[in-house]
Amino acid sequence: MEASFPKKCLISCSYKDADARELLDKKLRNRGVESYQFPPIRVSPNKMASTSLIDAVLEHPSLVYVKGEHSNLSFWVAFQRDYALRAHKEVQSFDPVTLKIEKSRLSPLQLPIFPWYLEKDMKKAREIFDHVKNRHIDLTSWATKNGLVEYTIPESLTEAVSSTGYTLIFLTSNTLKSKQTKTELEHALRSNPDRVLIAIVDKINFEDIPGFSDRVHYVQLYGDNKRSNKQRWDDLIVNVYWLVYSPSYTLDLQ
Repeated sequence: MEASFPKKCLISCSYKDADARELLDKKLRNRGVESYQFPPIRVSPNKMASTSLIDAVLEHPSLVYVKGEHSNLSFWVAFQRDYALRAHKEVQSFDPVTLKIEKSRLSPLQLPIFPWYLEKDMKKAREIFDHVKNRHIDLTSWATKNGLVEYTIPESLTEAVSSTGYTLIFLTSNTLKSKQTKTELEHALRSNPDRVLIAIVDKINFEDIPGFSDRVHYVQLYGDNKRSNKQRWDDLIVNVYWLVYSPSYTLDLQ
């Protein structure tokens, strides 16, 4: 049986699957459903102004994602689908071969994220945690469920990166004041760049980050003349997903 859904929905589909999108549009119009697709994204996650994308998902009671050749591999489709599930939206799939719209049986992705920060930066880190939790993302739940305590001492960084799923490093000016911390940071970034996300909380030059390279995932969290602090914190959500999803999906930049 095909799924029923509200009269307004968000379509999640690669723009390269235009024929499939046209078929879905026709089917939705025949049902009197108003649909919207987020404009093409032509930047990488760490350059994306994520608030508008997140708000688009939250403002629609339903999301329909396309099972298409390009959509199946698109990070942006995967993100919207999982974020909608996490936000308790009605999520359906559309098969362009059978033309069926069916309720998704998927569950939200487990985000195996381990936060790391210095004790003196705990207040700021937890302020950011609270913000993204209000946006349906709990960055501490995986560590808590696995009986782990957030690492807040320099010498534990290497252990954190080598023993957990993915490590979220809150980088502040305090992080770079200790020679020991800088040594640990450099080792972590050189040995496991694909399992680490650098969240840059203070304005820091990239050349001052030991071990930094173009292989390292990073996101800016401090506000500037382009985006506020909280808008930058929304960017963290998208970049956490990209850290976890990047081995399996493409950016599908258009």
